Amino acid sequence: MTAVNPLDVKIRPARAGDEAFLQQVHAAERHWEFAPLLNAGDEESYHKVLAQQYDAHHDVYFNSYSVAKYGIILLCGTPIGRLYLDERDSEFRILDIALLPQYRGRSIGSIVMHGVCAAAARKHLPVTLHVHSLNAAAYRFYYRLGFEAQSSNNRHVLMRWFHPDYEQLASGCFVPPDVTIRRLQPLTARSGPV
Repeated sequence: MTAVNPLDVKIRPARAGDEAFLQQVHAAERHWEFAPLLNAGDEESYHKVLAQQYDAHHDVYFNSYSVAKYGIILLCGTPIGRLYLDERDSEFRILDIALLPQYRGRSIGSIVMHGVCAAAARKHLPVTLHVHSLNAAAYRFYYRLGFEAQSSNNRHVLMRWFHPDYEQLASGCFVPPDVTIRRLQPLTARSGPV
């Protein structure tokens, strides 16, 4: 699959008419977690749990992060995913980012994350997010971008990205220099929370 032109990727604010699309993205994002219900032949419970999870997550998002930005990721004007971002005074917190499966693996997630991280770096702020501890693919994706695990509650891993030099980042050095240095050290010399 070919990568896309970064100029073809945009984010617009989510609107009331996007509800069905957001539910579709949520179902695609969480399918891996509830697929055992389908595999057991319990399609009714699968759809019920997905709907309950969608309602619960959005209830938490909208009540806990009242000033967050809720966006629809577009590719050439077509909705393909969602980005929920809380731009705080102390950090940019990614509440959720998800793409429909047919758009994964084309660098779109990286394009969106580069944009978020660049905006945070311009303000000298870190970017944080939580990754489900069983979602190894997401963890690897953020790790490749230079995010590092900060802590874990056994269900989610808090990851953080911070680049101290926006000019260096703008010239192509996306992974923060201190992260690169730590990763080049021998495994026995590394320490820190996981």
